[in-house]
Amino acid sequence: MDALLSDIQRQLEFYFSDASLGKDRFLQDILQQNQGGAPVVTLLTFNKLRRLTTDPTLVVQAAERSSELLVQPGDLPPEHRLIARRQPFVERGAKYSTERTIYVEVVPPDSTHDSLKEVCAVLSAGGASTPFIF
Repeated sequence: MDALLSDIQRQLEFYFSDASLGKDRFLQDILQQNQGGAPVVTLLTFNKLRRLTTDPTLVVQAAERSSELLVQPGDLPPEHRLIARRQPFVERGAKYSTERTIYVEVVPPDSTHDSLKEVCAVLSAGGASTPFIF
């Protein structure tokens, strides 16, 4: 269960990251309509999250573990609670995104998404200013 919560947390943090929000007009609109938060029921319509879980309680639990996200307090059912960023999103434009994009060539054909993430984690630990986001 801990691995599943970690995977859900990682996916939520990606959705709310600068890299993702900078391109995701749909989620930006949802956040504007809900004072900076997204209802769990809406997040559960996102394909990658829905592949991990359809349980709103797990989504709330995963978000509560995050140092980057906030969960609306209160007695609302989990599917109606809002998840938001701790730090407000500041749109920086296409130039910022382009400056922070990495292009990789000659990737071994047997590489997996997880093996590439491991390589990037090693590079980040070696002094990169920000972790890589997938």
